[in-house]
Amino acid sequence: MNNAWIDVAQRVIEANASRTLTDVDQWVARSRALGDVCARCGRELADGEEVYADDVPTSAMTIYGDRIKWRALVCSSCCGDVDDHSWMWPWAQYCPTCRRVVHYKTKHSRIGVCSDRCARPVEAKRKRQLRADARRWRSSTNCDECGERFVPSRTDARYCSGACRQKAYRHRTQAV
Repeated sequence: MNNAWIDVAQRVIEANASRTLTDVDQWVARSRALGDVCARCGRELADGEEVYADDVPTSAMTIYGDRIKWRALVCSSCCGDVDDHSWMWPWAQYCPTCRRVVHYKTKHSRIGVCSDRCARPVEAKRKRQLRADARRWRSSTNCDECGERFVPSRTDARYCSGACRQKAYRHRTQAV
């Protein structure tokens, strides 16, 4: 029994190692990274065009022989034969960066942005806000040189300004 699973796993590893990227694999990668092509048909997506976040099977295989699926953007013509998609894609939201409407099948499958390119500014803004919140709640401390009370911009800050830092350096080097 164990040997059979090992044989299956070896076959899958060999198949994935020797595979070449198909058009769909390239479209999925480009759709996830840039959000400018449909992951199923490869059609260029217009700016502001409504898109659908769907699981697109790639040529990669799991150890069970199933195709690996990636969440990627799909155009309206590739997401089904039905004209009204509201029953199948009930959740929609705007991408905060490019303002494109992205439809989702379930509420919990929302990725928040349409592509990695749009995720970078959102993530940078989130990190800036976290740093600002941490600074706001950081307690004030006294400068080691002049004794003035200040709110440090870093957790390891000891001086209130560059002038005090330079003055402390000069005091340290003259004392030696």
